[in-house]
Amino acid sequence: MQIGICAWVLPVDVMESFSVVSQLGLEGLVIDYEEELRADSLDWSARCELYRENSAKYKVEIPTLALNQLCNKGMTQKSNEGYAKELLHHSIETAAKIGASKIQVPSFYDNLIRSEADLQQTIDLLKYACEVGERKGIYIGSESVMTINEHKAVYEAVKSKALMTLFDTQNPWRMMNQDGLRIGAYMLPNVGELHAKDSRDHGSKSLQLGQGDVSYKEIMDLFVKAGYNDWIQLESAYNQMDDYEARIKKDIQLIKRSFINRR
Repeated sequence: MQIGICAWVLPVDVMESFSVVSQLGLEGLVIDYEEELRADSLDWSARCELYRENSAKYKVEIPTLALNQLCNKGMTQKSNEGYAKELLHHSIETAAKIGASKIQVPSFYDNLIRSEADLQQTIDLLKYACEVGERKGIYIGSESVMTINEHKAVYEAVKSKALMTLFDTQNPWRMMNQDGLRIGAYMLPNVGELHAKDSRDHGSKSLQLGQGDVSYKEIMDLFVKAGYNDWIQLESAYNQMDDYEARIKKDIQLIKRSFINRR
């Protein structure tokens, strides 16, 4: 098991994040497919090299490249198909260039599945991404904001060894009012990365893991008992917390104790 963090929940620039992550004793940094990494960027190669240099310098892996821009312009719409294919193809090339093993494809906000047509379009584009990913040796990680039936339909249709699930302890409940524990139990065999996140519907976001209302402890126990041994990424809203470094260190210890004491 390795513990990392998503760069966008830190209150520092992404390049500065490598130093912060190293000092905190974390092993990985999930980065976003930012403007400088996109296909039309003149600085693409230089930016990729800078990521590789920082990764080596601080001994911090980049396990995942996240496509958060799909939250604003989703691949669920047929009208966005050309845009989405270009984005998926180039992000897979970028992931390989910076040493990441997977891309992260969100399934919420504008990329949320709301109809059978949305589901079919998602399946078609995940098939496309997996075909490219298989050639490049990159996994395609679909985030966990889908119903069980939608997850089932995706896996039955895509049928690719490159497809995996990135399971988020918060998102099924917070974004879809779905039972995260039930969905986690169903998806567990396909989970290749686990995002540890907690929150409350109302009130302070400054919570340690296990203090929210998303069944975090129960979901984590499920993965512990199953012998989960892949990446865990911290993703609570640390950039909104006072003394965020102390809270991150405590969350790291909470995760380690869970896996050491309950197996």
